[in-house]
Amino acid sequence: MKKILLFVIAVLVLAAMLWLFAPVGRGYPLLSQRLQPLELQGLTGSLYQGSARSMRIAGVDLGQFHWHKQWPTIPPGLQGEYRLQGLGYVLGGTAKLSGQRGVQARSVNGHVPWQWIERFLRLPADRLQAEPQLALDELIYGPAGMERVNGRVTLRNLRITTPFAVLLGDIWADIQTERTGLAIGTVRSDSQVLDVSGVIYLHPHRFEVNLVLKPKPGEYEAQHALLFIGQPTTGGGRRIQVAGFY
Repeated sequence: MKKILLFVIAVLVLAAMLWLFAPVGRGYPLLSQRLQPLELQGLTGSLYQGSARSMRIAGVDLGQFHWHKQWPTIPPGLQGEYRLQGLGYVLGGTAKLSGQRGVQARSVNGHVPWQWIERFLRLPADRLQAEPQLALDELIYGPAGMERVNGRVTLRNLRITTPFAVLLGDIWADIQTERTGLAIGTVRSDSQVLDVSGVIYLHPHRFEVNLVLKPKPGEYEAQHALLFIGQPTTGGGRRIQVAGFY
């Protein structure tokens, strides 16, 4: 019995050493099927800590992928600390990755390009600028699409760039999951220039945005500059109402 116990311990120690130090290129083929549709290319480091030059999901290149403190899980998958980095964005957090269950992430923080938000809201190009930041407590994205998302998305230093340079302040959406497959974001702002109100609905592969921007009394430059955005409201503001798929 003692010999069996020592043998089991030796096997576990050897497996841990291989995971910590063996080149990831040797171990990845054994895990690749479990992680589909996620695909990694240009691998360096070990299974425990390393990076990939490219992470692709369903053929879409999302940029460089880094992992740390990564361990296998039951059911089959991986769990650790991750960072995704591409042109104009960095996102990091802890997550469980599984081909069958998708991504279950916690403490997702980072920034993304303004152009992503610009396209998301279908705004005219190069009229507004901001610094979008994500602070998500939870994000679960399964095979059928988004299941849960909770946290905050902030547009810091939102500003009009043309025809007048006007600083609008910060706008943010506090997002809470109402039920599996439906998350609702309440939009607020600390702007001294605009009154901002609205709501965002997130479904597994679909979104809806209903946002009203109303310049405060005397903010004539903002009122004129916002004429190119959305549709007019009866109260003198502008409504951004879009829906689509992601």
